[in-house]
Amino acid sequence: MPKTSPFKTALLTLSAAALMAGAGAAPAQAQGGDGESEMPADSAPDVTARVVLGGVWAPDYMGSDDHEFQPYPEADVSYGEYYAKLRGSRLRLNVVDDPNWHAGPFVAYTPDRNDVEDDRVERLPGIDPALEVGGFVEYEHSVKPEDPRYAERVRLMVRQDVTDAHGGWLASLRGTIQRPLFRPTIAALSAGVTYASDDYMDTYFGVSPAGAAQSGLSAYEADGGVRDVNVSLAVNQFLSRTWSVSGRVTYMRLLGDAADSPVVDDAGSADQLVLMLGVGYRF
Repeated sequence: MPKTSPFKTALLTLSAAALMAGAGAAPAQAQGGDGESEMPADSAPDVTARVVLGGVWAPDYMGSDDHEFQPYPEADVSYGEYYAKLRGSRLRLNVVDDPNWHAGPFVAYTPDRNDVEDDRVERLPGIDPALEVGGFVEYEHSVKPEDPRYAERVRLMVRQDVTDAHGGWLASLRGTIQRPLFRPTIAALSAGVTYASDDYMDTYFGVSPAGAAQSGLSAYEADGGVRDVNVSLAVNQFLSRTWSVSGRVTYMRLLGDAADSPVVDDAGSADQLVLMLGVGYRF
């Protein structure tokens, strides 16, 4: 019987964990500004893994001004240049053996919108959970090849709903600058923009005539366009070679038809703030 590689075993384990964690992970806006400050990688092509268990304080739906606390997991598995990274309920796999270029499949799970604080939005027809599948391409510039704490990245991600929850697609572009603040402390500043299709925008930000009658919000049809711009600051404080504490602050500004939607303009806010705190362990 062929022998299974350690990386394949770890990758399958992480993929299964992602599917199990998806239903209980933080909402999509909690992951929209996923500025990452990474644990410096070892030069040897051994299997390495890291897990972070924490929580986020985030709006209870995209566009809400009511916040709630939810669990938030992160996990990394790498073998040389190959890696799998879980961020909340989003999983991406790099299948390119190159120190600068990364690319591969990307899967995201978006929870349903059926239980929110605002009474008017609560009376709207519910939105089913969505499974979105796509891919990403990333270029990473090593400012100091001898010190992986210095890095700059640009990443493009595109994904399509495959469950007909919204039937649309999204594309996001994000840039990150990572630097050490002190020897055990790494910070990453990121900025990004998200474009969404007509179907996506109308599902999450539109209000049908029937929904208007039920909720008291005005009927509204949302068209595709730029959904948001966002900026985030992530900090990892390494306590040892194995333990770390990480935090992230993300600000997202909804734009265009998303910001003008009654779900946002009347019942919520176009300004979205997300706070994350977690404890990490490296194997």
